[in-house]
Amino acid sequence: MMYKDLLELYDKLEPYNVVAPPAHTTITPKIGVLLDLYGNFMGATYVNETAIVPCTEKSEYRTSGPYPHLIHDNLSYVGNLPGYESRYELYITQLEDYVSHVDDALARAVCAHVKTGMLLAEIQPIISAIKLAIPANMIPIVFGIPGLKTTVSQAWSEYYVNQLPINGVCAITGEPAYIPEGYPKNLRKQGDMAKLFQLNSKKAISYAPICAPGYIASQKICHTLQWLTSAPDVTVGNDEGPLYNYIPLKVYAELHDVNPANVRQKILRGTLPAQKIGSEWFLDINTPYTDARRKGEES
Repeated sequence: MMYKDLLELYDKLEPYNVVAPPAHTTITPKIGVLLDLYGNFMGATYVNETAIVPCTEKSEYRTSGPYPHLIHDNLSYVGNLPGYESRYELYITQLEDYVSHVDDALARAVCAHVKTGMLLAEIQPIISAIKLAIPANMIPIVFGIPGLKTTVSQAWSEYYVNQLPINGVCAITGEPAYIPEGYPKNLRKQGDMAKLFQLNSKKAISYAPICAPGYIASQKICHTLQWLTSAPDVTVGNDEGPLYNYIPLKVYAELHDVNPANVRQKILRGTLPAQKIGSEWFLDINTPYTDARRKGEES
């Protein structure tokens, strides 16, 4: 697929909340912390699912720091651990600046709570119980508030993108754009170190504008590839998206114990409602399957 094809696919996917917005990356949190709107601790639990979280350009391609993600991050940033005070200060400074400019309820609650310095003590019982095979400082933490069921922040994406300076020309779109210092990884799965783009500043001409993939274009392309290669059945963003109740064709077929080929034929005949995104068919989980045929039976 050419880069412009991926950009077009991103634009088609975006309204369905199935691709991450710019300035987001993936992590696999181990502990979820629930706060009230004022930042008071309500509880915590063990989690182990991929989450799409707000990030900065530098925090997205960091290896060991010291660049914090915005809200959700590992304990070396959010826990005020001994020996990691500088990371904690960078995290707080970035979060405070954001909430001073944007009305983001989750960010505001997290900022208020993390500044108390009580988080580590509050989640210590869970850390002791789950016995993770990673150091405490590396444990990824996600936060939530009542009624919010996503780690994605469209408000952060808009705020961050609008601050980026124009410093070159996007080699993909041909338009003036912000050229980042580096590009994201995690294209196929978390921990994947392969990169699609690489900025070769040594070959740049000092008197000419940089011509390389722009930040927005590279983000959209990489996030589309992530969706295509790892999780076409995962929706992100708010729960009110038009595909909130939709599941992939394969999952729908398994749910109803029918052959996926029969489901696809019914969709193509127009007798079973479905939505197609890219090459994937999605069906509302509440849509009944009326055909009596089951797996292994020909249509």
